[in-house]
Amino acid sequence: MFGVTLLLEILPKDLPSEIVPGVGAFQAASSAVKMSPPYGYDTSGVILTIADWAGRSDVNEKLPARGSTIVFYTMLFDYPQVFPHLQRHYPADTPVALVVDAGDRRSQQVIRSTVGRFLQEVDYRNLLAERHILLVGKFLKVGQAREDFVPHIERGRTK
Repeated sequence: MFGVTLLLEILPKDLPSEIVPGVGAFQAASSAVKMSPPYGYDTSGVILTIADWAGRSDVNEKLPARGSTIVFYTMLFDYPQVFPHLQRHYPADTPVALVVDAGDRRSQQVIRSTVGRFLQEVDYRNLLAERHILLVGKFLKVGQAREDFVPHIERGRTK
């Protein structure tokens, strides 16, 4: 999902390259926060997106309108531009997590905040480019506490 594959797509087709599957940043970041993004109590959708590029119709100003979990791959990301859009659609106390070096046990960091406080609390300007992913949504707080998640399953046995 995103990453180097995007860059390989623009290279000449005769240039030798190989894509080796592995754990993607989205999965590694989900593991780092120990929560599953689809499970946000009353939300089940996850939007994966990147910084807006000219000509896109699904701009980041419109995507948060449904209140779904949203995950930003932060290549060329402008936090001060995006957070006002988030603040229009999510309550100020909506949790966010910035995962730095997702999947690297030596340097991985999880920085937690909220939609309302992120720009003031987090030193996003000094993050190394392309080494972090931003998770936004109720799932960061609610996680598996969804009341509707296990009505017919009990300890691995279906009723």
